[in-house]
Amino acid sequence: MRSAFDELAALGVGVQLTPGNEPTVGFAEHVKAGAVPVRTHHGFSFKAHRLLRSPHVAEVHVSMNDGRHDSHRPLRADAFGLAWARERARDGVPLIYEAHLHRAGDEARRAQLDLVHEAFS
Repeated sequence: MRSAFDELAALGVGVQLTPGNEPTVGFAEHVKAGAVPVRTHHGFSFKAHRLLRSPHVAEVHVSMNDGRHDSHRPLRADAFGLAWARERARDGVPLIYEAHLHRAGDEARRAQLDLVHEAFS
């Protein structure tokens, strides 16, 4: 995460930090030492990594989005967070799959269910 921040900060226009990215150790101090304006968005927290490792996660919602809003697109095998969700599933945490499949045909729906079962079995 630090290298991504540095690349954006090099542009000199400021950086927006969004949730979904796990802050690395020392990242808050690194950002504060930077010379660009920083803003946070939708509840970003420098302590988010603690949530990702918390044993108190009650359920995990899995969905695909474009990074701007929760669009519930059909899932892809390379979706961000699937590895973490898979770990939580192994711990017995319920997974909620979120996707808008009402316009999808039977074949596309079956492919999504197969992907979900494959990803979490």
